[in-house]
Amino acid sequence: MNNASEKVNEVAEEKMELAKRNTKKMGDALSDSAKEARSQVGDVIDSGTQQVEDDNDETKQFKHLTNIQYQILSLSSEYNDKAQLWYEV
Repeated sequence: MNNASEKVNEVAEEKMELAKRNTKKMGDALSDSAKEARSQVGDVIDSGTQQVEDDNDETKQFKHLTNIQYQILSLSSEYNDKAQLWYEV
């Protein structure tokens, strides 16, 4: 009877060790998944930040080009006015 009790305890200990190892493996897998998720979120944030910076650069370039176009139109208008005066004289 004592031998059977020892066998039950031995099997129970083996099962407990197996459960501990499996729990550790699951914990490690969850930890790895969480690390990967954090990395992906960081990548998305970095990408979004870069997109905003790129959009700001494009907006600045557009404003600069618009300013150049305005200056060209102003000069063109000024020269047209002068040409009109010369034509009238």
